[in-house]
Amino acid sequence: MNSDLDTLAEVYLRHCSTQNDDDFWAWERVCDIIEHGSVDQGWDITLLLLRKAENDHELGCVAAGPLEDLIDIHGHDALDRIEEAAKTDPRIQFALSQVGVLYYYNEFDRWYELLYSYGLKTERVADKATVESAMSFMDAYVGNRIDVREYGRNMYQLLDKPLEDKRAQRVLQALMDEELLDAELPPELRRPRLSEPELKERVARGLAELNSLRYETDRDLP
Repeated sequence: MNSDLDTLAEVYLRHCSTQNDDDFWAWERVCDIIEHGSVDQGWDITLLLLRKAENDHELGCVAAGPLEDLIDIHGHDALDRIEEAAKTDPRIQFALSQVGVLYYYNEFDRWYELLYSYGLKTERVADKATVESAMSFMDAYVGNRIDVREYGRNMYQLLDKPLEDKRAQRVLQALMDEELLDAELPPELRRPRLSEPELKERVARGLAELNSLRYETDRDLP
């Protein structure tokens, strides 16, 4: 193993634990490799970090940082490498479960299926009730009974597993890929693709599409 990479990994993990500014260069260097290097270069340093992590805190630091970024940037190419290594390494399986792969990402279903196969998820797919619960929050948002922050929070919490009905899943995924939903971010850090009236119009169309698929709003929710 390249001694420079060994040193980089050791200093990165030390920075995870101590947050010492003198070690911040290692964090920057790992980010640079992940963002600008090839998928293999990114995976090499990420795998080294995962194997050198000495406790759950360090493992979580790598999972929420380089591992998550690698999937975000390289998608299925990254998952190909992760899946192969995870077959025989429970630590990598656990680290993958600490990664945030959002519902609307192309890799969401594959990431979730891997966690299910490792026994880290107990339910394989969401049922009809999940769709109809989502519709209740969509209806409440369109009807101005909840604001965009509450809408986003409830939808992200609810949509945490794939749907067996992929038509309904595609409708819901199309409503989540909006920076506007992250209302806690200051405006200068958002990248809204839609204004709020436009988002409401899209949500209303989504409700109509789900109704056409024979789903109904859960009237027991807002």
